[in-house]
Amino acid sequence: MQRVDVDSLRLVRPRSVGVEQVGLWALEQLELPALLAELASEQPQAKRGHSKEKRSDCPLLTLGLMLDASGFVRRSQLFAGNVREHRTLAGMLEALRAPAGALVVM
Repeated sequence: MQRVDVDSLRLVRPRSVGVEQVGLWALEQLELPALLAELASEQPQAKRGHSKEKRSDCPLLTLGLMLDASGFVRRSQLFAGNVREHRTLAGMLEALRAPAGALVVM
């Protein structure tokens, strides 16, 4: 462990880096694109179905998220998008391990 006197630090040619660039760099360091490609084969495939937005040009997926009280994602899962939510909501809550009485936002 080393101690650093913060008052002794000086900026030399400071640069500004966009948050998107830092995020992309972090994703690449974690090899996330390869991991996502591997996980995509295990997830439900997007299929065409009834779109609430009246779009027939795109396949559909449903993303289920469980957030904590601060709004941070704690769990997520992809579900088939070509089915109506009222038939699959209970299964989604169970798959995301939502606590009893959880607030559901659709």
